[in-house]
Parts: sequence; structure tokens; C-alpha cells
Amino acid sequence: MRIVQILFVFLYIARSVLLHAQSDPIIGLDVLHYDIQLNIQQNSRTLVGDVTLTVNVQPAQGSFTALDLLGLTVDSVWVNDRPAIFKQDQEFVYPQLQEKKDSTTIRILYHGSPGNSGFGGFFLLSDSSLP
Repeated sequence: MRIVQILFVFLYIARSVLLHAQSDPIIGLDVLHYDIQLNIQQNSRTLVGDVTLTVNVQPAQGSFTALDLLGLTVDSVWVNDRPAIFKQDQEFVYPQLQEKKDSTTIRILYHGSPGNSGFGGFFLLSDSSLP
């Protein structure tokens, strides 16, 4: 059962951190590494996440990048181990990248009750639901 939970959570998180293209000047990223830590609360069907991306920042005129984080609440964003300014809407978090270094870390702390519609999703299964 744990393997099924972890697989679905991984699919959800992988989808959640994919970049989103917009017409506004958004900084592009080349993701080199993901570090994903999740605390799954089965009783309340919520999770607490701590994701760190190691990226190469692509040249751009803007100062924000966009990351998918559908329906979850961002608690804080850190860029290169410093608190960062960020914006959030229902689908995305937009961290501000003050320093545009080749190798940058973006850490996002978040929580909430993710959905399971569309590609990927978050599924909590009980042992009784497995064959």
C-alpha cells in the first residue's frame, strides 16, 4: 500500500513543479535536481511539503519564475537560502529571483489538501481498498 501512495504522490508532485509558460516575462529554468520531502496526514487527507529545486536560470528580462502548485498554500519561499518575495494564485507560485546565478536553489514550503483530477493526483488508499 505504501508503494501505491508514494507512486501517486510522486506523480502529483512531479506535475506540480513543472514550469508554466506565460506571456508575461517569466524567467525560464533548467531543473537539475529535485529534493522532495512530504509529510502525509492520512486522517485529515492533507500534506505538508518541502521541495527544493536546484536550477540553472535562463537569461530573461523578468524577475519572477512560475511553478505549478495547484490548490496548495505556500508558507514560504527561499532562494539561495534567503527568504524570497513570491506571489501565488490558485494554480501557481511565482518566486522572485533577485540573483540570476547559473546554479540557484529554490525552496518552497507548502501545505494543503491536493486534488486528484486530471493528470496525476493525490490518492490516499486504505489497505481494504487494495486487492
